[in-house]
Amino acid sequence: MGMKYGIKSNFNTQDNTISFSSTDKINEGLDLESLPINDYYVFIKLTFSNSDIKYYSLKNNSNYSDITYYTITKENSNNKIDISFKQFEDVPYMNLSVKKIDSLPDDVYDFAIDPGHGGKDKGAKSNDYTEAELTLKCGLDLKNKLENLGYKVFISRNGSESEDEDTEKNMYDENGRVNLLNKSHSKLLISLHMNENIYNKKIGGVEVYAPNNCNLEFASKLAKNIVDTCGAKYSTLKSFKVDEGVYIRNFNNADILAYKTRATKNGYEPYDITTSTPYLYIIRETGGISTGAFVDGRNKSYGKNNFYNSNVGIEAYQVELGYMKIEEDLDNVVNNYSKYMETIVKTIQESYTKSK
Repeated sequence: MGMKYGIKSNFNTQDNTISFSSTDKINEGLDLESLPINDYYVFIKLTFSNSDIKYYSLKNNSNYSDITYYTITKENSNNKIDISFKQFEDVPYMNLSVKKIDSLPDDVYDFAIDPGHGGKDKGAKSNDYTEAELTLKCGLDLKNKLENLGYKVFISRNGSESEDEDTEKNMYDENGRVNLLNKSHSKLLISLHMNENIYNKKIGGVEVYAPNNCNLEFASKLAKNIVDTCGAKYSTLKSFKVDEGVYIRNFNNADILAYKTRATKNGYEPYDITTSTPYLYIIRETGGISTGAFVDGRNKSYGKNNFYNSNVGIEAYQVELGYMKIEEDLDNVVNNYSKYMETIVKTIQESYTKSK
């Protein structure tokens, strides 16, 4: 006891109400991975412009219950962090209890992999190759490489799905990829894809899609490492580009109008979508409230994301390894896919598995 651990936050006061935030990024703030083993009591320390200091305790007035977080496996062990709200006499407070455990529970994983498409959804096609088979080959190799380093890895499909399975429609079913990925409680999700060449592009390249409200350091490092080590190029696509090889695709006004029109036609209340809502479902629907997940079952053409309003989500990235119909891209991925996956592993280790 007696250890102090703090992070700087910004705050505003109005009508005796204080609002504060340590960051506006979903992958910044208090780093639970580096929090030493101990019991912590969380208070807000406010330092005013006149140097006055006040302390405030925290009370949970939300609809969310306590949270248990498990750190990424390091040296065959993990930390279990129980985040709860308690009360001492008349004073409510927030408590973080960090303990070392020997292994993760059966339903908790370090990382998740989503090989795009599958079943009767073959994705993009070129020559004798399909996107679904290439992403599966890459995904299984990535899983094997991570597991060989001691990590626990979940994969959304392993090739055992039926050729008749409609993976394009069943992603929100009880055992569809969205709900399965959410139930994995993973810290990081890599969704693997090959791009469809619908713009008659002559030059392909790598594209890493990220949530709009995250620190882009990992996405930029991943794109750069693939280009530097795999003989790939940065994509020349200009739309949605925020850095070399890094893209943020949100709903635009035309997308929102199309969704509203579809909702009206099919008799359900339109979703509350804005131009800050991620368009790619694998990023949006695995992040819960932090990424604006919204598939709550009102559209009867699909199932329901059981975690759409969760305050615990996965940090997800969609990696377009290249363009299927750009021969240089296709040949490079087919012949060097293991090098691509090795590079992804290296980037994950550099970014997420630093020593405690």
